[in-house]
Amino acid sequence: MLDFQGKRVTIMGLGFFGGTIGLARYLVSCGARVTITDLKSEAELQDSVEALSGLPVHFVLGRHDMRDFTDADAVFASPAVREDSPYLVRARASGVLLETEMNLFMRLCRGTIIGVTGSNGKTTTTSLIGAIMRAASPRAWVGG
Repeated sequence: MLDFQGKRVTIMGLGFFGGTIGLARYLVSCGARVTITDLKSEAELQDSVEALSGLPVHFVLGRHDMRDFTDADAVFASPAVREDSPYLVRARASGVLLETEMNLFMRLCRGTIIGVTGSNGKTTTTSLIGAIMRAASPRAWVGG
């Protein structure tokens, strides 16, 4: 799904560092009706919630409501959420599209993507690849 206009989209996991803030902003800009749900309280997530102030986002904090998962058109789970979460299992059984921010990015990005994974050396390797790519093309970006 790339057309989110009017769709009910649940984002599972806001996080302390606002890991899904960019996703929420993007989905709102596409016309989605966004619900963000997190087991942490509003007080714990204050900075992340404030970063989305002014946007038409519905928050369910300190708990999850199964209906936010089973009644959605799509659910985006943060990387910290396990695939066997009962909420994701029920959403999947209800025919709801389960997505990740990374999968959405991969489908939307028109350029070549180089991914770096592993336990050690990712920053060094990414910096080196970024320098090589920028030398070859001024349209190269490093992100993470």
